[in-house]
Amino acid sequence: ACPNKTWKGIQVWGNKNANQYANTQGVYQQGYLELNNTTISNAEIAVDLWKPKDYAKTGGIVKATGSHFINNANAVHALRYKNILNGLETNYIAQFKNCDFQITSGYFATNKTFYKHIDLDHVKGPSFSGCDFTLAPNVNNVSTWNQAIASYSSGFSLTSPCNNPVIVNCTSFDYSHINGFRWGINASKDPSDIYTYTVNRAIFENNVYGILNMDVKSQKVINSKFYLGNANDQYSTDCNFGIY
Repeated sequence: ACPNKTWKGIQVWGNKNANQYANTQGVYQQGYLELNNTTISNAEIAVDLWKPKDYAKTGGIVKATGSHFINNANAVHALRYKNILNGLETNYIAQFKNCDFQITSGYFATNKTFYKHIDLDHVKGPSFSGCDFTLAPNVNNVSTWNQAIASYSSGFSLTSPCNNPVIVNCTSFDYSHINGFRWGINASKDPSDIYTYTVNRAIFENNVYGILNMDVKSQKVINSKFYLGNANDQYSTDCNFGIY
């Protein structure tokens, strides 16, 4: 280990022309990463779901539960892949449950500016359930254009599981949280794309924009709470918006 140094993170190489489902022998045609109560910290990209610069090797799979992504310049990067089964596009298998994504005052990636925790580019269906995204105030080497989730022509879900899943009519949920960003969610799209996103039971606090939506249609934001305010003095002259 190298103290106060970043590392490259984990690359999960895929196969752009294959789906993400196991065959009858249980074999996948994609790289497959499973994280359970795991911590990944101080990486340039904690989980990069392709072989960088090789667009034939997109589509890497990740499933993470109860894991922690701390002070990474970028936590998750997924791009340019369609998960086709029997001629129909299904959801990209990138699943995060009860995970947290943090930039703390100890962020030291002096060679890598933090822009976003989640970077989605032309993918459909990554899911985040009961996940928390935080950015501490006044951290060095953080872009003023920082985001928790950046979605470019992508579809995703941010939801909250029931605290007691055996209850049929749940009344207590583990809310997802987004706290301290310029843009909590920044969603935009190319004119011809139809991907969209769902936010259900999330709490947005101390963001300049809770959600910035540019041209994405049919998005769903329900059962969520927006507490306006700035966590960072550099935004003190900006107006605040829940959804813009």
